Amino acid sequence: MPTITAPNIEVTQVVTGFMYELTIAEDDNGTGITQIDIGPYKFPGLPPRVEYPESATNESCPSGWSQIGWSTDSKGFSWLSYKDGVIRPGDGEALFQFTSNYKAVAGAGPGLVVWHGSRSESFAIPVPDYSSTPPLRNSRHDSVGQGRVYKQAGCLPQTVLICLVCAAIAAMVIH
Repeated sequence: MPTITAPNIEVTQVVTGFMYELTIAEDDNGTGITQIDIGPYKFPGLPPRVEYPESATNESCPSGWSQIGWSTDSKGFSWLSYKDGVIRPGDGEALFQFTSNYKAVAGAGPGLVVWHGSRSESFAIPVPDYSSTPPLRNSRHDSVGQGRVYKQAGCLPQTVLICLVCAAIAAMVIH
């Protein structure tokens, strides 16, 4: 029976939620990884009318794979899913990254379900600490966490300041 080589998930808190980084590879004797699900989550509504929250942000996935998206199973649980790709034996480790603000259902996960066609394998993944506050700035320094956004009125303030400095220098040179 094929086994998955080195599934590893790291969770890091960022301004926009929690960054999940999954590295995974198919075993040499495997048939290929065809889908990856993370969850379960529970949201209001019954399939097919589940009220999904804002979508998770796909940061990175291997070529040929769809971006991460929500799907709901027959029991009403929602999953974040990567589909439409294949990781074959010999492809080496693949990296999937996404950001989400949503906790898995208490006592039910989060879990990683890796599909090989119609056969699946399940793994537990670490639970992030949702109680701590996120960092105040992201790496681009253009937004601040907790709903506040850095705003500036274009380049007018810098232009006015430069003109005042130039006028002061010109006044000093003339006198």
